[in-house]
Amino acid sequence: MSDFEKYLSQRTDAYFKRTREIVRCHGDRRVTYAVFMRRPVIFCPRLAVDWLEEAARERSTHFDIELCFEEGERVGAGEALLYISGRMSDLVDLETIYLQRL
Repeated sequence: MSDFEKYLSQRTDAYFKRTREIVRCHGDRRVTYAVFMRRPVIFCPRLAVDWLEEAARERSTHFDIELCFEEGERVGAGEALLYISGRMSDLVDLETIYLQRL
């Protein structure tokens, strides 16, 4: 297990780990996550995007990331901040950490 995967494993909820294993066993699919916050925010995606790009490199994959707002814009509660597309098995266990970086 790489250092990245160890780091991730220590910080990821069991639900996401189990989901990743189920998807790997029963069929992976390309998915798109719509990322939003439950409260109004100022959009600052750089840390999350940089981390997702690093995660993709570590997993030898690619994520398509579409930003919905400009850096520093105010965004209402529940509005999609960004869309992340990729294989579910590559994305599902990253959610906890990229949300912490938003």
